[in-house]
Amino acid sequence: MRRALIFALFLTVGCGGEPAPARKDMVIQGGGGGGEKALDAAGQQVETKHVENTGDFDKFAFDCCKSPAATAVVGAYVALAEKLAADDEPASQLAVDGLVKAAETASIDPSLGERPGAIAKAARDLQAKDIATIRAGLDTLSVDVIVLAREQTGGSQKLSSAFCPMAPGHWLQRGGAIRNPYYGAEMLTCGTLENVAEVE
Repeated sequence: MRRALIFALFLTVGCGGEPAPARKDMVIQGGGGGGEKALDAAGQQVETKHVENTGDFDKFAFDCCKSPAATAVVGAYVALAEKLAADDEPASQLAVDGLVKAAETASIDPSLGERPGAIAKAARDLQAKDIATIRAGLDTLSVDVIVLAREQTGGSQKLSSAFCPMAPGHWLQRGGAIRNPYYGAEMLTCGTLENVAEVE
């Protein structure tokens, strides 16, 4: 329900307009100086914090991953998200191939459960596809990778989860500057950093 409300409000104003209501722990990307009031999903008035293309990385960052196999999967996924954000179709296709390989390798590690196998399957479905098709399949893949990363906290790679209400979809990224893989240059900074614990 909360996601639908946020999505509906962003459809009304978009990422380039006035900020839309969000969760109390969200940072609204873009917009003005800060301190504006918005409604959260429960209809309560909250103060929103606005940032100009830098995010609040320290607030939402987590360390990944304690397992080398999980580190390889998450690293391959982040490379894919970065190539999509750059609108680089050939590099995105190669990154999908890299993700398939990393996830298939990780799927033989019993300590990681079944999630790497699900990631490998979802990524295989995106192989040799155009950039629009890869982006269309990204959210399901992203949620599995984010949950894997969350389950494997520890390690030295600092990541944050982000959400685009326009797609709608989640992704993992390095750094606080929003780089939206769903839209690339069309809406590169549309999105919010989010609490990784809330991604399902």
